[in-house]
Amino acid sequence: MNFYTRIANKRDQIVEIDTPVSEDKVDLRQEDYEKMSRKAFNKKHRLFLTREQFTPVKLKYKDKTYPLQLNHCNNPFCRWFGENQSEISRLSTRGRKRYKYRIDGDWEKEDRGRMIICNNDPNVPGAYGNCATRPVSNWSAAEEIKRLVTINTPVDIEPEYKYHKDSCNKPHTNPFDNPEDFQKYGKSKYNSQRLRCKECYKITTLMPEREKAFTYHQQRSEIVPTLASMLINRVPVKRACEILNISSQTYYDKLEYVYLRCLEFLSKFETNPLSDKFFDKLWINTDMFIYYLNNSRHKLKGNKRRNRVTKESFKRMETNLIVSGDIHSGYVLRADLAYDWDATREKLLADTKKYKCDHMEESERKNARLEHSYFPQPPTKFDKENLSNIDEEIEKYKQEKKNFDTRFDYVSGLHVSPRYTAIAHFWLLKNLLNVKDWFFINDDDGSLKNSIFRVFKDEIKNGYANYFLCQVDHDKQLSQALKEHQESKIELKNWRDECGLSKKLSIWQIAQDYLEHQLEHHNFFEEFLDDDGNSRIVRAGNPVEHPLASPDAGYRTIDVLTDLSGLNNKQLAKLLMQVNSRVTDNFIQELRRRVSMLERPLLTARAHRKSYIYSNYNPKYAQYLATILRTYYNFCDAKKDRKGNLTTPAMRIGIADKVFDWNDILYFK
Repeated sequence: MNFYTRIANKRDQIVEIDTPVSEDKVDLRQEDYEKMSRKAFNKKHRLFLTREQFTPVKLKYKDKTYPLQLNHCNNPFCRWFGENQSEISRLSTRGRKRYKYRIDGDWEKEDRGRMIICNNDPNVPGAYGNCATRPVSNWSAAEEIKRLVTINTPVDIEPEYKYHKDSCNKPHTNPFDNPEDFQKYGKSKYNSQRLRCKECYKITTLMPEREKAFTYHQQRSEIVPTLASMLINRVPVKRACEILNISSQTYYDKLEYVYLRCLEFLSKFETNPLSDKFFDKLWINTDMFIYYLNNSRHKLKGNKRRNRVTKESFKRMETNLIVSGDIHSGYVLRADLAYDWDATREKLLADTKKYKCDHMEESERKNARLEHSYFPQPPTKFDKENLSNIDEEIEKYKQEKKNFDTRFDYVSGLHVSPRYTAIAHFWLLKNLLNVKDWFFINDDDGSLKNSIFRVFKDEIKNGYANYFLCQVDHDKQLSQALKEHQESKIELKNWRDECGLSKKLSIWQIAQDYLEHQLEHHNFFEEFLDDDGNSRIVRAGNPVEHPLASPDAGYRTIDVLTDLSGLNNKQLAKLLMQVNSRVTDNFIQELRRRVSMLERPLLTARAHRKSYIYSNYNPKYAQYLATILRTYYNFCDAKKDRKGNLTTPAMRIGIADKVFDWNDILYFK
């Protein structure tokens, strides 16, 4: 990369979203807002979830246009799984069309939210009713994809030069198109070229190229490698400032610089190689890392008239980081924070005023992904058909506005619903990687599970993606896990001797043979007969215990969430043996132990409550630190393989041929 870069922002339009609400529809919403109740307004103006069709949102990324439609049945064993809304038959009683799905529930009531319900069709075997799926906003999911792309993309700085004085006779010439009108005039202290106009003698200093001046606009550049090492070695902010003799502002400026260099490094050594590589099979383990923000108020926001956030509501500061990695190489593919630090009151107010989001259900809102999806608005006289309840609506509005204002008195930005971040997370993985067969492993997290079913619906339907549950007892002591590991090896060897198998078999092969033997009497799926006599395969909800306990987690149970009934026991046992959650467990443990801002809370001196003193105030830096550690973890943190060679996850996945260090990341050309 020859030029200096900066972190992209929303003005760069790296991802372009085709706004689904045209200006004519915006004007119509403005007219109807004061004339209709919420239900009537929502029914008339909803675009994405109607009885006849579910409308996608179009987004443009890397010169390609993608339709994003995420609302469909999420049950892989249902005939309608992944299918878009369409007509299936006509009822003779009323003469009305019948569709695959119906929309049920009251969107104004939290305990009875909108749900997509599958309709039964006697003419289609396997299409059974009562599959309930919670809808999402395609528009907001596209906005989350745009956010993740933006914060992870470096863009070139394009400087603006003034080559001439106002009185110059050749004001439109430049040294690139008209080199004969300029002469070289030495170099600056940053080794950048200086040019002088031959007509007006104005001197212009060009921005140096990256390989000629790494320290351009960088004071105290000599501390950057040391600071980078401190960032991932649990050195608190204050201690790092004392050691390096810098201010806190310099610390965070340098942190952002290290993050930017990591993005540039990843764009060359990760994004391009992974996009060119083809994987016949890829096992992806995904998990969610949870930490708590340091709940601090902004200055001048602590007056007595405002309620402070209490300890009971502190969980609203719970922040999620979604991590995915390859289980065989240990390579961490992505780590995305579910927090939008650019969300402001002003942006929410502008969107609410323009699109009238407060009168639309969640699946129609632009900001449905945020914890506050709209700016609270005073109720209109038509918000309730019974006008006697208008006082109740006003009181509800005041409380909602109070909670909204209190939230913005604290940490800047807003939390993002994990399911939207997970959707964007998996969509970007799918867009980056060329994979024939996908295998996903998770610990039964609903947000991650439903997101995978939405994004990889076509692959799951065609048998190119499968989903496994891997659950362990997290309360188990390490000593107990190690004991279970040793006992499982003894039990497997005893079983080998009883069956008369060869003693040359490895413990892994013995465990696979034992699991194959178990599957002869174990069923993950069962056959179900509906009222019309049609049979279908459904999930039995019957997990199996992995025969070889791991030394760090002990025994784990495994279940299958997609249809693998076509495999024989040997093929299925071979797949189940590979199911583990080691890659995300290892990386999350590294985050906890290496990054001071993300470590576990400390117990106070009296040990009666937890202290979050090291938690960061700005979630932006949590994303920066996760990316910095991910870069180091994948390319620099070498471990010995079975042959005794030092290898990194990047080497094992096949995109690197050496062990990198901080100098390679910070000063690569």
